[in-house]
Amino acid sequence: YNLAIPGIGLWLKHNDWVDLWLFVFPFSLFMVLPDWFLCSGLGVLVYPEDSFIKIGPIPVYMAFMWTIPLILIILAGKQVQKHISQRTAYICVATVSLLIFGVAEQTMWALPSWSSQNVMIINHWAVYLVIPEMLLGLSAYIAYEKIKYKTILKKAMTAFLIMLLFWFNLVFFYFFVEKVLLGLQIL
Repeated sequence: YNLAIPGIGLWLKHNDWVDLWLFVFPFSLFMVLPDWFLCSGLGVLVYPEDSFIKIGPIPVYMAFMWTIPLILIILAGKQVQKHISQRTAYICVATVSLLIFGVAEQTMWALPSWSSQNVMIINHWAVYLVIPEMLLGLSAYIAYEKIKYKTILKKAMTAFLIMLLFWFNLVFFYFFVEKVLLGLQIL
């Protein structure tokens, strides 16, 4: 990248970091949409009433919150792939995704930042979220491996598609867990 912008000359030596950030930042912005749907469409996600600026029902800080876990997940996968294997990297990414998102679900309600409602919850983690959040980390990692060093437009389009995949997974697993599995009546 030719980043001839004053003040970021140091980043010129860190093309990998810049490239990764150019993928996860738009990704994070797009992730407001599924959260908005969970709040307004399904009514299963709640943000506290506070003085933060909102995008619909979502505090604006949430548009930036996904960058941190996604960077950590992708970097973990890259390191494992570099030193061990691609197959092990996939297992690592799925595991790290579960850990990072699980810790977030276990702690964010206490800040308070967000919480789930009207769904099956185990220790503050909505059960229907477990697989979609694991698949989110895995799909973001796989997608980034395919589009690294591509244009910002390709990164943004890929991030948008991964967000749609996550949104689909949220809806599918919400329906499957909450309506099919928990809705079954055993005689």
